[in-house]
Amino acid sequence: MLNPEGSARFHGLQANPWGRFLVAVLKAPGQVVFQDNVVSGVVVLVGIAIASWVAALDFVLGAAIATAAATALRADTHATELGLFGFSGGYVGLLVGVFADQGVFPGPVEIVFFIVLGAILAVPLTAGLVSLFGRVGLSPTALPILLLVWFILAAVAYTDLSKLPVAPGLFPVDQASGNAYDLMTY
Repeated sequence: MLNPEGSARFHGLQANPWGRFLVAVLKAPGQVVFQDNVVSGVVVLVGIAIASWVAALDFVLGAAIATAAATALRADTHATELGLFGFSGGYVGLLVGVFADQGVFPGPVEIVFFIVLGAILAVPLTAGLVSLFGRVGLSPTALPILLLVWFILAAVAYTDLSKLPVAPGLFPVDQASGNAYDLMTY
């Protein structure tokens, strides 16, 4: 539990627009365990950083871009402050980094480009799916992330998904011919 002095500093941080931005970005990783507080977010982020500091950097870049985009696009302020848009953008950034590690993207410029693009697109997609699923009492949770990563992989692979270095693990193989399926055979 925070002491009153620490709590006052935290509330003082939230009075500043940059402080609210920082708090929203730090809450984003905690949303993976359905927690909307900075401590949970930092714990999850530290866990990611222990596994890979680059993955943590990819997450923070995606979360910061998505939070900034949500603010600029005037998305739901409460959802932005809870880190929900940062959650989607952050995990898109993390997954783009995971696939980059597998050789999917040709270079660092492309990696950053797709992290930024995915984080920005995460905002309207997340808002739209929350609205759509909310009508029937459901939450899309990770669906925006999955859809965006699939879109990015398809954009990178273009028309021949079987050329991805991770294709053997991702795409089924025709048992009769031994050939991997591609976009044209699905």
